[in-house]
Formats: sequence, structure tokens, C-alpha cells
Amino acid sequence: CGPSITTACTSPATQITVGNQTGQNTTTTWPAPFGHWYRNAKHQFLFTAAELNAMGFMGGKITQIAWQVTQINGQITYPNYRMSMGCTQITNLTTWQTGLTQVLNPANYSIVVGWNNLNLTTAYEWDGVSNLIIEICYELNANVTWTSNSITPWTTTPFNSTLYYYSDGIPACPATTTSFNSNPTNRPVTRFGWCPTTPDPNSFTYAWSPNVGINDSTLQNPTLSPSLP
Repeated sequence: CGPSITTACTSPATQITVGNQTGQNTTTTWPAPFGHWYRNAKHQFLFTAAELNAMGFMGGKITQIAWQVTQINGQITYPNYRMSMGCTQITNLTTWQTGLTQVLNPANYSIVVGWNNLNLTTAYEWDGVSNLIIEICYELNANVTWTSNSITPWTTTPFNSTLYYYSDGIPACPATTTSFNSNPTNRPVTRFGWCPTTPDPNSFTYAWSPNVGINDSTLQNPTLSPSLP
């Protein structure tokens, strides 16, 4: 698990949708990946390897995350929208997880009705066996008046899969101690875009053969000194 060496795919990307809709947030309830009932918000979502494997995702490079909006309420553009990911062994999300890798740099993101595709600025290599944490947060300017949460379908999980925090005056992204977690098993229906892992040549072991005239047969790019007969 970790950041990929490239965001490019060497073969066509695949999309999977994790979760069947069992409900949705309202204009004032959470989780809401595009919520503006408060100015600032942070979420973490837990996905198990079993869930991803069941959809045919056995490991690879995550390049895109998408959430569906069925109704826009108020705020359309979310400033400083960012995302982080990380692998974990936990099976219940009850406290904020740290040490995640930022995969979407802060940007102003404007939502639409339908699927909202967040193309990662740094793709994430998932090992296919660990559970996965996705974190999003955004912070609107203090002079932006709060409105309402846009509506996103959710699925109900048999484990605690969601944490969230919201605030009008306190930045949400650094929050680590407080969460408002009345719906810990409701997680937005999420679509993953992924492709096969890009091998890192720096992690390979090299053994050139024959090794005559090579300065070091264990290097990726050795120096050749051929000799004429």
C-alpha cells in the first residue's frame, strides 16, 4: 500500500461500485461528502478488503473516487476539497486514523447531479488484502453562509464504517478528537476507478546473465564494457 509512482494506467481502467443504496442523507444529516449544513466538514470511511474483493477488485492502483449526488442544495463549489487514503487492519472505525497519504490535493470542486468523479492527483496502490481508509475534508471561507447538504445515497454496513466532524468556526481538516457520529454504519455508495499496479523498477532484484563485461550485474542499468575477440 502507498502512493503510486505514476497516475497513468498501462491498461484500461475499471470501475466498481461498493454498496447498494439503503438510504440517503438529508439536508441536515450526515455523512454527506458534499454537505454544507456547516461550513467545514471532515469524513473518514472504512472499506474492507472483502467488500472490494467481492466486486472483483483484488488489488491495484486506485485513480478515481466518485460519489453520486441526486439533489444539489445550496453550495455548488467546495473550496479546498482534499482526500487521503491509507491501508489498515482495523475492522471497525471508531477513532480517527492518522498517517494517511494525501491523494487529492486541495482544490475547488464544483458538484453536479449524477456521479462526481474525483480524479486523484496521486494514485494509490492498494495491496488487495488490507482494509482501506478514505478521508475527505473541506473548509469554506468564513464569509460563506452555510446552506444545506446535497443528497448522496448511502449503504448500511454491518460494522462502523464512517466518522465525521463538522464546524462553522473551527477548521475541520486537523480535527482528531471530536466527531459527531450518529450514523456510524451509513457510508456513501462509492465508486472506485482502478487499474493494474504499476511495477516500480527500483524494487526489483537484478541479475544480468551472462555478466561478462558488466560493471555490476545487480544494477538496473549497469555499464557495459564489451571486449572484441
